[in-house]
Amino acid sequence: PCDHEWRCVVVGDSYFGHKKLRTRGEMMSGTSAVSWDVPSEKLLDFVKDVMQKTGFYSQAVDVFESKDGEFYINELQAFWGSKNPHQMLRNGIPGRYVKINDKWIFEEGEFNTNNSYDLRLKHALSLFHGNRL
Repeated sequence: PCDHEWRCVVVGDSYFGHKKLRTRGEMMSGTSAVSWDVPSEKLLDFVKDVMQKTGFYSQAVDVFESKDGEFYINELQAFWGSKNPHQMLRNGIPGRYVKINDKWIFEEGEFNTNNSYDLRLKHALSLFHGNRL
């Protein structure tokens, strides 16, 4: 049992997240009801661990958070879209998280323009050049 589900998006070193909320008696998936709560470092670490274990570089990860704070993957998606130019807001400011020297750093900016394809293309190019996004 849980009250919400997290939508986490990972593209290369960029991590995003927001809550998907339940609407009256409905499932959380597909409802488009979201809260712009910021994901915890525990959730970001969980998703990063999943990405490292699976070798994925570009994924949407839907995660249930139980009432006792445990995480359960509901869905992994290689293809997803975003109507917003952001997948996360912190205090009303769009941005992303990156992990540098074992610390999650928030970077402000609109990183999900063009349904996240701009960031995906930058990541693909960085794989060829060995650069961080």
